[in-house]
Amino acid sequence: MNDIDAILENQALKQEFATLGLGLENVWQPTPDDIELENRQLAHLLEWVRNYDEHRDREKMELLGYTFPPIYPDFDPDADWDRFQRWVMGLPLSFNLREEIAPYIQLQDPAQLSDEQIEQALDNIMKLLPEYNYSIDVNEGIPPRLLYEHVLEFLNEEALFISHGCCHYDGCSGFCPDCFQRPWCEGGGRLCWPEDEELGRMFLIEAVKRYVSATPFSGEILKRCQVEDEHKMTALMDDVDEM
Repeated sequence: MNDIDAILENQALKQEFATLGLGLENVWQPTPDDIELENRQLAHLLEWVRNYDEHRDREKMELLGYTFPPIYPDFDPDADWDRFQRWVMGLPLSFNLREEIAPYIQLQDPAQLSDEQIEQALDNIMKLLPEYNYSIDVNEGIPPRLLYEHVLEFLNEEALFISHGCCHYDGCSGFCPDCFQRPWCEGGGRLCWPEDEELGRMFLIEAVKRYVSATPFSGEILKRCQVEDEHKMTALMDDVDEM
């Protein structure tokens, strides 16, 4: 298939979903660098939609071999099936956690709260979130006020509707220099990023600097730790190759 054909097929597939009134933003992840992969995924998802429209029953679908709904992100079969069915039926797939818990917890500006009130607010939030199949699982030792500030940011984001299992918010973006947990994270303390090398010490965001400061020799420690971990990984891979 040439590029023009692939593009036309891509447009036609997306139009089919639009005609059905099914938005793709909460169930599919585009791969613009690989349009043929997009087309295979969209065609497979459309096949699922058509078969579900015919049978309207999970058990019948599974008997026909349609076991795992091809939606993104995937959690577990029960949660994925529920999200797939809600999507096909036009029901919401996301919601605002802050709005949901507002009747039960008054979320205030951290600047207006004492340290004791911050700790109590965090405790209340963590006890209530599992009711919505969410939990907060961050590193230990993070100052409560700093954690509360970032939990508020998390609550303001749109959350996926999850009816089974639990979605764990770990606060990790994978980019250590921008992370509020870095001084309390084992991985964040062993990886040397370009931002660290340029600064000559561990790079910390302003919010974190209110609680800790990077020592002048922290940059060298990061470099040494990263080299040690790379050597360990190389040795491990060599052992695997010899097996």
